Amino acid sequence: MKIKYIVVTVITMLVFGLLAGYYYSQNRSDNLEPADTTVVQTETAEDVPPEKPSEKKPKKQKKLSLDEKYYETYIKKANDAFLSKAVAGKNNDSEFYSLIKTYYKTTEKINEDLFEKNNYDDIPDKDYRNCWVKVLASEGAPYYVLNYSYLANKYEPYISQTYRDWLIFQGKTVHIVEDAGLTVTPDKLREYIIYLEKFTKKNPDFVALEDVKNMNFAFVNMYLAGLDNTPVFDWASNTMNPEFKASYEKFLKSNTDSQYYPTVKIMYEQAEKYRFVNTQKFEHWMINEFIPKYLR
Repeated sequence: MKIKYIVVTVITMLVFGLLAGYYYSQNRSDNLEPADTTVVQTETAEDVPPEKPSEKKPKKQKKLSLDEKYYETYIKKANDAFLSKAVAGKNNDSEFYSLIKTYYKTTEKINEDLFEKNNYDDIPDKDYRNCWVKVLASEGAPYYVLNYSYLANKYEPYISQTYRDWLIFQGKTVHIVEDAGLTVTPDKLREYIIYLEKFTKKNPDFVALEDVKNMNFAFVNMYLAGLDNTPVFDWASNTMNPEFKASYEKFLKSNTDSQYYPTVKIMYEQAEKYRFVNTQKFEHWMINEFIPKYLR
């Protein structure tokens, strides 16, 4: 009986073990994902298609203002040529004189074009401190003039102090006349005349000396003959403007060494004969004798 019992027990355990093993193996196969047997092929350089260049939208170019257009068209090439040859710290006045003529001509052209087209709306309202030109107005119409202080600073390393002084002076006097009248007093004009006279004597070899002399001669004309809206003799009373009279007297007292001293003296003494009244005789003398001989 014991042996039978043992045999039955062993058989039972074996059957139970087989069933348990089968059950375990089935459950494991159900829970695991099948292995990926796909063969991965690596791409070679030949297999990779070339990347398409990214299509970037072209940047919108900045719209140039009127002064910028004229600079790019007429001045930039001359400016670049000057800077390519000029040596900082040395006197390049002769070369700069040629360049500044291009600036002058371009300013004349831009004003001529504005006048012909009568399209003053093209002049932008902007800060002109760092620009080669600036905008003034005469009789209600705007116009461009050179920004001399900007040019003096821009080209300072390449020009002499004499040329820089000349540019700065032009900047001070560029607006001396507006609407056919002086924007300064007659005595300030006297000071300008004396300054330029001394400037020419001090710098006889200055490359722009003739320009300096021409400007001073224009100042002397305005000083002694006046302008339509700043006459030497008052239009209503026909008497000499007190500011002009006082300035002439100061000239005769303080500027005896001036080359224009004899001219001022002749005009003053002749006016004095007529008690500083613009009579027909005095006017005839001014127009037919004094101005043709001394002011033209």
